[in-house]
Amino acid sequence: SGLLGKDIDLPSHRSPDSHAAQVAGVLFGDDSRAPYRQGIAHGSTELVTVGDGKFTHTAVDVLVDNDAYVINISLAINASRETQWEDRVLDHVVRYRDPTIVVSSGNCTDPFQPRHVTSPAKAYNVVTVGAFEDNDDGDWSGDTMRRSSCYVDPYIDVNDPQPYQTHQKPDVVAVGGDVITVADAQGNGYVRTWGTSIAAPQVTGLAALLVQRYWWLRVNPETVKAIIMASAIHNIEGSTRLSDKDGAGGIVASEAMAVFDRGGWAHHIIHDIDDPGDPSNPFDGSGSSYDFRGSDTGIWDVGGTNAYAGERVRAVLCWSSNPTGDLYSVGSDQLSTDLDLQVVAPNGTVVDWSVSLYNSCEIVDFVAPQTGEYRMRVTLYNTSGESLDLGLGLAWLRIPMQHVYLPAVMKNY
Repeated sequence: SGLLGKDIDLPSHRSPDSHAAQVAGVLFGDDSRAPYRQGIAHGSTELVTVGDGKFTHTAVDVLVDNDAYVINISLAINASRETQWEDRVLDHVVRYRDPTIVVSSGNCTDPFQPRHVTSPAKAYNVVTVGAFEDNDDGDWSGDTMRRSSCYVDPYIDVNDPQPYQTHQKPDVVAVGGDVITVADAQGNGYVRTWGTSIAAPQVTGLAALLVQRYWWLRVNPETVKAIIMASAIHNIEGSTRLSDKDGAGGIVASEAMAVFDRGGWAHHIIHDIDDPGDPSNPFDGSGSSYDFRGSDTGIWDVGGTNAYAGERVRAVLCWSSNPTGDLYSVGSDQLSTDLDLQVVAPNGTVVDWSVSLYNSCEIVDFVAPQTGEYRMRVTLYNTSGESLDLGLGLAWLRIPMQHVYLPAVMKNY
């Protein structure tokens, strides 16, 4: 990434290179001579990128100290499947300082090498972004994943690498092929470039657009992540929920704005989830649950969502891991709380659910069987070792089914 957003004195800072400038151009390029090549969040003051080629905890803290609410990191450090200290650092910063951090999943151009998600994109609490090919057109049907985009899930614990104990990465994908952006920081025209480094700033720009719409989202990264994942309805491969290579899917900025504008999102902070007597804690023990409705619990002043029969609905719940120990040595990055997500139909039956064990998110995606209000219900499966506040973010989106307005005989087939 490149330091082009704010004038901040970072440790070991140097002038941004071409890679840094290209990432920044996708983020917030604002060339009045070429308005059709503006960045995703052109002119934004919420974005800061760092281009000194080094990753340090201090550098990330300096950014947050200078009110960087949205941070892009297009950087690959380690391609093993184990989480590293760099991953734990970002999880710690997001958990305790609340910026939204977006990280590229990494690129692997060697067809014989495994496409492990690279550090620091293995972090639970960041938005990890892979890349897909859009064939330079607006037709979703021909889109495919970019072969070099890293997607092999990381182990949840470096001390106990088990093949079945992994958490889903990437979270979403964006266009990573033949993207036009600035060539360098000196203004020498434009270039076509590729990779997850270019896909990530598109998601960062989307996060910035959300944050600038409402200041409250600046310090609620779980909700920003939930909105982005819930609106990523462009399914490139696999399941329409979470799948191996594209996560929740390709981002759709218009749907993300629709989630925000319709009020299809919510946030709650639990001050002590291990204490059933804490007024902020809606859970009274393992297996307890509550609806995201103020009328039911007196905790959240939000509602469920109304949907028509046959209408597609997607909802995403996100929360944070709790990294422990010395961040700079081998240690664990604990997902101390395991939450599940259910959807309750108007008749009171559960119509869809998500119960993954090692992910810090749950996602449901279903077609409404009847018309009425659908409630999002969170169940606490297990918790241990939490400290300080735990933020929960939820977002939901109604997706109208495509309709044919003219009989087929009236169309020129």
